[in-house]
Amino acid sequence: MVNKNNVKVAVFAAFTTIIPFSGHAEGGEKSKNYNQSGNGAMGKLEQYTLSVRATKYHKTEPNCDIDTKHERSCTGVRLREGAPGVIGTVAVDPNVIPFGSLVLINTKSGSVLPYLCVDKGAYVTKKIASQKLAKQEKRGEAWATRPVIDVYSPKSITSDWTTVLVIKGPSLRGLNDAERLKRLQERMSVNYWMSMGLETPAQQRRQLLACNQ
Repeated sequence: MVNKNNVKVAVFAAFTTIIPFSGHAEGGEKSKNYNQSGNGAMGKLEQYTLSVRATKYHKTEPNCDIDTKHERSCTGVRLREGAPGVIGTVAVDPNVIPFGSLVLINTKSGSVLPYLCVDKGAYVTKKIASQKLAKQEKRGEAWATRPVIDVYSPKSITSDWTTVLVIKGPSLRGLNDAERLKRLQERMSVNYWMSMGLETPAQQRRQLLACNQ
């Protein structure tokens, strides 16, 4: 457990009040880097908002594949549900959101939970979930082609159409499978993202989210 007296306060929870989430935003929008210093120098973390179609998958579903049944992702990281203080896992199209990125999701309860991008699937990469729902709701092509994120959870945690905040960590390109897995596992810790400078200005530091690793 992280000692609150010995670390800088990370504020995943404070994003609820400072990041405008909307289920109806059109397209992604670049936003200011959290790690921007007072002299204008940019830090290591790039971030942007992205309008997506959110779905869910879980080992308890009767039709899930064998890897999901055993909580295995395609990158080797163990699938995990998100919770306050715990980074969960999510499936994405890595050509849209790179593996190893952190996605902050505005939940139905009003909280903001962090998920690490570690998995993928055909319904995600082919945007099948967007196509089906857009057709069902008689929406236009812009909705049918939205990126899909598949949250590892037994129940839906957010709206079908929502906007997420993507935090990109250092690139994993060029790494072998073992080294990539090691780096991804490091990113399953809140401490990693704190060490990378993911924090808001001091007056908005309200809550420490600590992980039991």
